[in-house]
Amino acid sequence: MPYAMTRIGDGTETVSTVTDTQALRILRRALRLHAAVAADKHHTVAITRTRLVLDGDDTAERRTVFTLRPVPRPPRLTRTQYEDLTRIRQAGSRARVLADGRIGGMFCQVPPAAAARLFDRGLAVVDGGDHVAIGVAGLLAMAAYRHPVRTTVPRGWHDSENGRLPTTGQHRRHPYQVPDFSCTAVCLCGFRAAADRRPFAAVFARDHLEEVLRDALLTA
Repeated sequence: MPYAMTRIGDGTETVSTVTDTQALRILRRALRLHAAVAADKHHTVAITRTRLVLDGDDTAERRTVFTLRPVPRPPRLTRTQYEDLTRIRQAGSRARVLADGRIGGMFCQVPPAAAARLFDRGLAVVDGGDHVAIGVAGLLAMAAYRHPVRTTVPRGWHDSENGRLPTTGQHRRHPYQVPDFSCTAVCLCGFRAAADRRPFAAVFARDHLEEVLRDALLTA
């Protein structure tokens, strides 16, 4: 799965296409240079590098931004794919692609057909010789799988005494009903954030997801 890479820096903007392996190398190099990384729910990665350069007798700050956008966006992981990627990650440097297409180096090897799907979607990449590593798409997909953050449904107009909700066919509130549009962003990891309105809770959910995606990139 290729990436559309946009580079903005020094007053110029360039667009190119990079492979999954190249995207992983770009990310690793950016981390070695202490660049800031971020990702959104569409798995678009932003890499920002700031440096100081001489400008006469003074110094000036120069910023270069790389954006890696998957084309197309990879689908969500299945449970089997998540387990396969987890085993590959645990195997570390022992994970190898074998002659028959299997991914070995672990107790439970990945069959050729399943391995081919991981490579085609950029979830796993062959990084140097026959070594298998988790790709950028795989890092983000695994993090999103572990953190299915969502927002709860507000009660809306309801009975304050027994909490009874209006019927589906009701298009107006009754005099005894009170409003409750509060909402909570929740995640399986234990994250919870309450808000007065659902759009505000959606912001909390988005911020949580972007935080875990950023942390996943730091492990490349």
